[in-house]
Amino acid sequence: MPGTIGYPNEDLSKEAAEDLVRIARSRLEHGKVFRKSRREGRWRQSEMQFSGNHWGVEDSTSDPTADLVVVNISFSTVVTIVPYVTGSDPRFLVEPYSKDATVLNARAQGAWINRFWRTQDSGARPALYDAAHDSIIYGQGWGKVVYSITKNRDDKSIAKLKVDAVSPWDIWIDPSANAYRSARWVAQRIRTTLGELREDGTFDNLDLLARGIAEHADEIEQDRILQVGYDEKDSDYAWVEIYEFYDLVKRRLIVFASDSALPLKVVDDIDCPLRCIENHWLPSQPYRMGDLEQIWELQQELNKSRSQMLTHRRRNITKYLVKSDVLDEGAEQALMSQVVGQMVKIKGNEPLDSVIRPVASSPLSADAYNVSDLITRDVFEITGVNEYLRGATPTIRRTATEASIIEGASNIKSAHKLTKVENFVRDIGTLILNIAADVFPLTDYDELEMFITGRDAEALNKAELAERVMSLAQRGAPQDILQREVEGSDLYGGTNLTPGPDIFRGVYQVEVVANSTELRDPVFKEQKFREMAQVLTEAAPVLAQQGVQLNLRKIYDLWFEAAGIQDTEDLFSPTAPQAPMGVPPASPEGASPPMMPQMLRGLGQPNLQALGAPTDVLTPENTGALPPAG
Repeated sequence: MPGTIGYPNEDLSKEAAEDLVRIARSRLEHGKVFRKSRREGRWRQSEMQFSGNHWGVEDSTSDPTADLVVVNISFSTVVTIVPYVTGSDPRFLVEPYSKDATVLNARAQGAWINRFWRTQDSGARPALYDAAHDSIIYGQGWGKVVYSITKNRDDKSIAKLKVDAVSPWDIWIDPSANAYRSARWVAQRIRTTLGELREDGTFDNLDLLARGIAEHADEIEQDRILQVGYDEKDSDYAWVEIYEFYDLVKRRLIVFASDSALPLKVVDDIDCPLRCIENHWLPSQPYRMGDLEQIWELQQELNKSRSQMLTHRRRNITKYLVKSDVLDEGAEQALMSQVVGQMVKIKGNEPLDSVIRPVASSPLSADAYNVSDLITRDVFEITGVNEYLRGATPTIRRTATEASIIEGASNIKSAHKLTKVENFVRDIGTLILNIAADVFPLTDYDELEMFITGRDAEALNKAELAERVMSLAQRGAPQDILQREVEGSDLYGGTNLTPGPDIFRGVYQVEVVANSTELRDPVFKEQKFREMAQVLTEAAPVLAQQGVQLNLRKIYDLWFEAAGIQDTEDLFSPTAPQAPMGVPPASPEGASPPMMPQMLRGLGQPNLQALGAPTDVLTPENTGALPPAG
């Protein structure tokens, strides 16, 4: 029985099936009423706030001559946070968790999911980007892992997995929950065409399915949805609306239409494929709050302040009072001319002060021009996205210590959002591997063979080498054979990987390397790794004398990759391994020690005790290099 995708329940009686739909529809209607009364008004406000639609009709009619401007600091807040937390591809690490799980299978799964995430067909990159946007605007961003089994030209079954972003408007959560993780049920609305449901082949009662969209949130949504063929019963282009209701307690999926008494599909023992990025907590609610809600009033105040300044500057144009019988048409044109030094002739003997007089204008208070800075600082304090994160020059000059403290406080808030994104990515990655473990055995998985390079290939090659050497050592292979096995292995070359059922045997834990999705200044990142490489290179001889070996190849790989050099293989020419400096020979007679796997020599050679460990982070305990022989 599949552990994640479940199995269709086709043994339900008509009465039992109708009862399932009745209960699911009743819960869904309750959830709709709750969300509409508590959150949907704020959602629409945040949408307008992000798009710059801040002024209402009453604002434009109250003073038709006023200039209404928008300084959309809300938009700037969102587009500053999202690239910071989603600017790089995540780095997955898979670790064995059960007794029958192996390091080699864990490295194979990690290599496959890292490769899968970067492919265009996976949809993972845009799904993460959209979900992050939704979490900042609405408070929650949703992702969903879906799969399908199709036939290729050779009539072989191929599994296709995909990560989709789901609109928060299409998700309803159990109102009695305090968070999504404590909800008893969650439902998703799906709007698709009748032809797509027929091609799926797993739905029943499609002939009874109503055509068209049942409800519209607003006029914009109604115009966006194309009503083609809704009155044609057999049209494949007819729009239909169905609901996927996930009972999270009983692990059951019930698919039904809003007007049908019988379910279209029932699946038991299924894991809900929806995962969520949750933003700011709201008391006693399953929904979360976005970053824009708390700065709405400040956004309005900023717009009004800037509009007041612009309107005042436009109205504060120099005007004059003149006597109409003194200035003729030529004199008036000369006064309005831009020519420097032009003579203006007037008639009569009137004093000049009585002929023309400027109209005194009411000045705008100097404090009004400081209001924008005050409002902006309030926004920075609430959102944590200050001028340093926005890449702007601070208006107030600060000492280096003050700037460091402010930047550190902002980084804490941004790092908190980054952690939530990484937790979301980890949950999506776990779901991808679980679905793959259930689906791949049903397909011709040999068609999914791929070529792995880079860090993933290095980790996989080390794990394979460790298994070979350990197996030979257990069978009593002599020292020279083990030595040749290690020296003849290319740890940095590419390798083929077939994600077959064997690599999913056992239970595994999926993690994401901390800050792997973070987008940082590439120059700063390259400088950091360059300095680390230089320091460690100088310290390598001293450390070798103390029994600490460094994998300098790995250190330089990190530096070159940070500098934008992806193909680092050509930068390293293979050489024969040399004994580390200051390391005595293995024994006075030159004989090999009995425990060969732990005593292999050579600078930069892999430490077989650490071959199964992740190679992304270097530590003194796990450097990827061997301890000294002796």
